[in-house]
Order: sequence, then structure tokens, then C-alpha cells
Amino acid sequence: MALSFRTTGINKSTRNRIILLVVVFLASLVFFYLVLNHHSTPQASEMKQPTLPTVSLTTEDHEQLELSGYRKKMSVSDMNDFLLPIGKDRQLSARINTFGASVDAVSYEIRSLQEERMVSSEKIKDLSADGNIVTFDTQLTNLLNADEEYVLVIRLRSNGRNVWYYAPLEYTTNSHVGDVLDFIQDFHDKSLSDNYSSIGKYLETDEDAALEDTSNLYRVDIKSQIGDIALDGHSHKVTSDPVTTVTDVTDDTVTAEISYTISIEKADYLAKETYRVRYGSPRMYLLDYTRTLDIIPSRSTFSVSKNVLRVGAASTDMNTRTNEAGSVAAFVQAGNLYEYSQNKTEITKVFSFGDNITGDARIRNQDHEIRILNVDAAGSMDFAVYGYMNAGDHEGHNGVDLYHYDSSTDIASEEGFIESQHSLAYIRENFSELLYRTPGGLLYIMQNGKLMAIDLSNGEVDTLLKGMEPEQYSVSSDSRYIAWTRSTDPSERIRIRDLASGKIFTIKPEGTDRLVVLCFMEDNLVYGTCQSASDQYMYKLTIVSFKNEKLTKLKDYEKNNIYIKSVTSDDNSIRLTRVRNTPDGYKSASSDTILNTLDTSKDIGATYSTDDTMGRVRSVTLSSVSGDSASALKFRDSRLVLTSSVISIDLYNK
Repeated sequence: MALSFRTTGINKSTRNRIILLVVVFLASLVFFYLVLNHHSTPQASEMKQPTLPTVSLTTEDHEQLELSGYRKKMSVSDMNDFLLPIGKDRQLSARINTFGASVDAVSYEIRSLQEERMVSSEKIKDLSADGNIVTFDTQLTNLLNADEEYVLVIRLRSNGRNVWYYAPLEYTTNSHVGDVLDFIQDFHDKSLSDNYSSIGKYLETDEDAALEDTSNLYRVDIKSQIGDIALDGHSHKVTSDPVTTVTDVTDDTVTAEISYTISIEKADYLAKETYRVRYGSPRMYLLDYTRTLDIIPSRSTFSVSKNVLRVGAASTDMNTRTNEAGSVAAFVQAGNLYEYSQNKTEITKVFSFGDNITGDARIRNQDHEIRILNVDAAGSMDFAVYGYMNAGDHEGHNGVDLYHYDSSTDIASEEGFIESQHSLAYIRENFSELLYRTPGGLLYIMQNGKLMAIDLSNGEVDTLLKGMEPEQYSVSSDSRYIAWTRSTDPSERIRIRDLASGKIFTIKPEGTDRLVVLCFMEDNLVYGTCQSASDQYMYKLTIVSFKNEKLTKLKDYEKNNIYIKSVTSDDNSIRLTRVRNTPDGYKSASSDTILNTLDTSKDIGATYSTDDTMGRVRSVTLSSVSGDSASALKFRDSRLVLTSSVISIDLYNK
């Protein structure tokens, strides 16, 4: 019998339909993935070059200042960081460096510093032009009163725009300002020349320090060795025109600064010399002298060994912030923001107004500061640039510029610009205590006793607290927490807002006790307890934590018959000024200190190391790694994405 076989399985027609369905399904997956995950790539751009002219002024036969221009009128009442002395002849000469821009008209006015009252005004008719330099001479009004403070406001019409320049001036009775400035210029020139020995008679060299040979070239002063002041044995060259700025004038004494850039052993530095000189004849008296150097970082100046990145000589404390793991550090140097990734052995210049810092005075302007708000595990960060905007779309404006840097795309996106009519000093003093950005795009600012929440997506502002006095509140070091009471007296409750979550905690005392907000130790609140609202001393001190959004008591400090008068603090300790209750009243008692035993970050961040050339230099220490880094340092520049968003809010009214 013949055997017959029947084919089993899927027939051809069905198989083709299944294949078609699978293809359609996969195509649909790809299509919806592209649609749902498509994000337009932000249009990155470079920081625009500066466009505004600068103005230098000559009085007492000395060119002084190098003023940057403002695109809007500024409040003159806080323009008092320096001084333009006017002699008896009231002569003033101006030198305008146009950098290729046009100067179509010039006028000036003089206003009283405090009242902003108009004293005089004049339109300049005779301008002299020689290439990019425009000059004019004038004699100021005879209405100036001796030793009264005024502000000179110069207005240019340049490239169809109004630009204002501000210089506080004083009609001084000191007839020797010119002579003192002659001495300062001569001292500066000789101190950096081969003929430096003649300045030795003005110094007060500390011989004990000289024997210890503890030279640190990043900072020298009137007690330093003359060879250190002269940079003897070190190749050096001044690389920009020195700018003289007078900061104070009394009957016979002048305080002034000279700023410039200098190259030392192939590294560039911002240099500032400060002088205080008393006039004398036939000899001047150098009362004080200091020169500081701050490195302008470049690829050749960074070095890394194990977990330490050496940045270079810097005279001021380095603004540094690391992520929680200690593997990424952001830091500010010479007006620029950098980030170092230890895992990638890579340095990124995140923000800068330009690279030509030695050749362009507009980029060299240091009237801005950068505050790093946070750094996450991957190296993305939020930061704020505040003060004067040297270049870019906001050139010539003062304010707070907010950015988010995405380390995965290497793009720093501008989120909004808050304009201000006040100087950097005013902004620094009034807003630096609290600036916090949430991942959801809320920006919190505490300024002039007012806590505001700004929605960066639409610029809407919500005022959360106002009319606050410094005695009423305290802010944590990372600005995440703010604690406050309803009055400056000991209060019946303390409230704490967690700005990250928006949650509010409340602390109440027992019975008739009253509470006082004292300070934060890192992110732990320290508060005191009084027996009544009228008490001036606290009988107990308490430290609480807000970890995991829960209020937890960490410590009570209470001593029998001992009361706390005041508290001073830093992140690592608090110092208690105490009194003892006696039959004759309260008497001073010994002070006491509470240490922060939970601090684990003290070995991470800004540190010092030693350099054979400069002495003590700045470094950034990250979490420990095993062995030296095998990779050479890599470098890159971030890209910018700019916005036209200008947030208009009143930061200054309570």
C-alpha cells in the first residue's frame, strides 16, 4: 500500500500575512518611537563679541579707570567702588576706545551721589579722532563743593545706541594727588624691572619670614622680600596696559589700585596692586602695598595627579562645588566657569565672556561673579552669572543671568535674565544669601528681605515672604532650606521651607517658651529656646535635621545655670558665647564649641598645594581613586543656547 504524507504547519498564504503584520508592527514601533522621542536640537551659538566702547579719564595729569558702558541708565547711589579725584583746575580729559564702533555724539552730566540731583550738564562739541581713539577735553563746573561726592555720567551715541558710563568723582582739597600717583606709577614700573633695588627703602621686609623662605608669589606685600616683589629669577612680561583706579583720598593720603595682566613663566595672570601712600617731601611714605595674582587658566596650566586637579595661583577663595559622589567638580577662575570630570579626565569650559582676556579690556572686566547652584551625578549643573554682562546679547546690562548646563549634550542653555539697575556690589550684598533652582524650573531668590519664587518657564513671580529682617531668618549653605519666625523677638513657632520639595516644617516650643532662629550647620538647623518672648538669653540650643523630608532632632545642648548669649557658625562648628546666672545677675562665662561630627565633605572641593614657581596654589580635590590617572587631560568648550527671555521683577522694594 502506498503511503501518503500530508504537509503540516502554516500554509504559505497565512505565513505571508503574518510576515506582513510583523513588518507593519515593527514599522509602527519605529514611527512612534521617532515621533514620541523626537526633540528639536537647540540652536547652539557662540558668545557674541563685545561691541561697546570703553572710556578712560585723565585728571591730575594721570589717566585713570577703564569704564565699561551700560545700555540702560543705572542707579548712581551705589556707584561708589572707586573715585575720580578732581583738582583745583577742574580739568578733565576723556579717551574713548571705540573698538571700531562709531561715536556720533557725547554729553555728560554731574549728579550728587546720594540725592542724584543734577549739578551740571554739557554737550561736547569738539571731538578729536585718531583711528579707534576719540578724545575730548573739558573743564568741569565751579559748582562742585570740596570733598563732596558726585557722579560723572557720560553718554555716548554709538552705532545708533545710547551708552552710559559712570564715574564717582570728588573735588578734592588734597593738592598732592598727582604727586602721589607719580610715585605709585614709578614704584609699579621699577618693581617689575631690572632696576628694582631702589624700591627697597619703602618696604618693611619681615626678616624672620625671609629666613624661613616661605615665598608665595601669588601674594606679596610691603613685608615681602624685594626679590619676590620683583619676580626675580622668573621670566615675566606685562601683557596689557595697566589701569590706575583711585579708591580713597584724604588730606594727605591716597589709596589706589593698578590692575593689568602679566605673563610669568608662560602662564597668564590677572594682577592687582593696592597702594596706600602718604605724601611727603622730599620722600613719600608707603603705608601699605599688596600685589595679588590670579591665574587665567589655559590647557597648559592645569595638571592632575590622582584625585587632585591643580588649577594655579589664585589670591581669593575658589568658588567650587562638587557632585555628591565627589567625582565631578565645577569651579570659577578669572571670571570663567569650568568643570572637571574625574572619570573622563576632562575639563570643560562651561561659561566665558571670551578668550581674549589679555588683549580686550571689555572681556577683562571682572565686575561679574558666577554662582554654582548645583552639580548632579553626571556633571549637569545650574549656575547664575550676576553683575555686569561683558559680552553677548545682554552686553552692557546688569542683572542675574540663569543657565542650565547639560553635560550629555555639552550645551549651556540660558533660562532667563533678571535685569537690575544696581551695581555688582549691591547685587552681591542683597541677593547672594539665597539663590536656589529646583529641577522643576522654579528659581528662589531672597533679596532685601523678600523671598520670591520665579517660574522660569513663564516668568511669573510669587512672593512667599516679605519685610523680613536678618534676625528673623537663616538660610542653609546650599540654599535649600530657609527657616524663619514672624518677628525679631523670640517667637512661638519656627517655620522651615524645603525649597526642593516645597514642604514646610513647623517647630513649636513647650509651654510658654519661645524660639529663636540661629543658623544652619550645613543643612541642619540650629535654634535656641528662651523662657519668654522678652528674654535676651537662651537656656537651650537644639539641632534638627530634615533628611528624607522628616524633622529629626539631632542634639540638645543645655547646661545647668548656663545661658547662651549669641552664636557664630560655619559648616563645621558653632561657637557659643555664654553667661552664668548668679545672685548678682548674669556674668560672662567661658565660651563653648559644638563640632559638626557628621561633616564628610571637608576633604572634597577647594584645597591648596605647593608649586615650585608660585608657592601655594589652588587645587580641587575629588574623591579618592586608586593609582595615578593614566589618561592625559582632555579639554572642550561647551556651546550656548541663548534666550530672549527677560524677567522683569522688582528685587529691591520690600
